[in-house]
Amino acid sequence: GISIETSAMAPAAVSRVDLSKSYGDGVPFGDPNWYRAYNSPYYKETHLAFRAKVREFVDKEITPFCRQWDDAKRLPRELFEKAYRAGLLPGVVGPWPTEFAGPGPKDYDYFHELILIDEICRCGSGGVVWGLVEGLQIGFPPILN
Repeated sequence: GISIETSAMAPAAVSRVDLSKSYGDGVPFGDPNWYRAYNSPYYKETHLAFRAKVREFVDKEITPFCRQWDDAKRLPRELFEKAYRAGLLPGVVGPWPTEFAGPGPKDYDYFHELILIDEICRCGSGGVVWGLVEGLQIGFPPILN
């Protein structure tokens, strides 16, 4: 048999995040591991705070209106303004665009962007997700760079 020594593969300094309060739906393979209290060296307190912020925004400003927007085949301009003011839209263009959006979440990295997209997708509407973030995610990075 093959024996793998996991401790030899672990990063030297692992930042432990208290994930004793797990969340998510509990569906096997349906939630990211860090939702289920799995300690990851990659997810930090800033990720937890950002997830809570995005989830609150999505639950209040997006999910209740998805059906209406899907039927209309249009997102209201106010949604883009609210998402920008909430500090969410700049998060979909790669490294945080400080020169255009001001300071972002502390230690912003691509895991924050992953969390942002994951939480927005919870609204259940591919049209809303694509309409809100994908144009920016595809078209704005070349302009920034």
